[in-house]
Amino acid sequence: MKQIKAYLPNVLLTFLLVFALLAAELLIFAQALLTPATLREITKQKDLGNVTYQALEKTFAARSHSTGIPAEVIMGTLSQETLTACINGNTDAAFAYLQGSTVEQPDLLGDMVQSIRQFFESYADENGYEKDAAFEEKVASVTAETKQIIEEAADPFKLGTLQRNGWLDAGKKYLGYLKPAMLGSIVFAVLLMALIFLCNRKQKALLAYWYGLAALIPGILLLVPCIYLKATDYFAAFALKDPQIYAAVVGLLRLLTDRALLMGIITAVIGVVLLIVFAVIPKETAEE
Repeated sequence: MKQIKAYLPNVLLTFLLVFALLAAELLIFAQALLTPATLREITKQKDLGNVTYQALEKTFAARSHSTGIPAEVIMGTLSQETLTACINGNTDAAFAYLQGSTVEQPDLLGDMVQSIRQFFESYADENGYEKDAAFEEKVASVTAETKQIIEEAADPFKLGTLQRNGWLDAGKKYLGYLKPAMLGSIVFAVLLMALIFLCNRKQKALLAYWYGLAALIPGILLLVPCIYLKATDYFAAFALKDPQIYAAVVGLLRLLTDRALLMGIITAVIGVVLLIVFAVIPKETAEE
């Protein structure tokens, strides 16, 4: 670093390399983790099928006082496995929509629909009610309302809500830019590293210093917020009424934080190792 004319370009290029590496890491992170597999992992890890089942049990038990329909009429046709399949189906459908395609989802609530009809028909037979148009309208109304409650409960990541509000359309619009942006940031980072190499072609030992510095800073920029979020258990303070939504959203945010923390640690360690390498290189070697 004795040659001042080489020092200033190195500082500028390293500064740009820090942000290029940070952008590349974040884009790779988004590309790798914002996938159906990640949400399926949360669904399994947090046992969302069971959490959703328990939430629906309470919902339909409370509703039975006003509707007169015993909770077991509905819950007897559902299972934790069925609700898990519904959650995963909603996840696959949303990501397929983002990719501009569709997936065929099986009818997992057919038994529930049949159970409601049987309940109303038995009730009508026992009380002498006619199964007329009004009867059919009532059955259809209760069935539709019940399906809506179950489908909303089985969408803990609120992907359906995002789609109805147009957020997935916005996501679809920008998703196509994600991969080109990731590749662009990687190419830009490689170009900057090549320019730093050219600036130090007569002092190659200094490359460990500049590259190490460029890796250490993005690592720290990732580590600081992640450590804060972990230390304060920040996401635990989220006020979400539905337990399955809380488990899904908080579980996802914690998983993303853990993965970002790991990425920050790896990047920072690489930077530290390179700086140590530079520190132990004999000075006369660095100035050759």
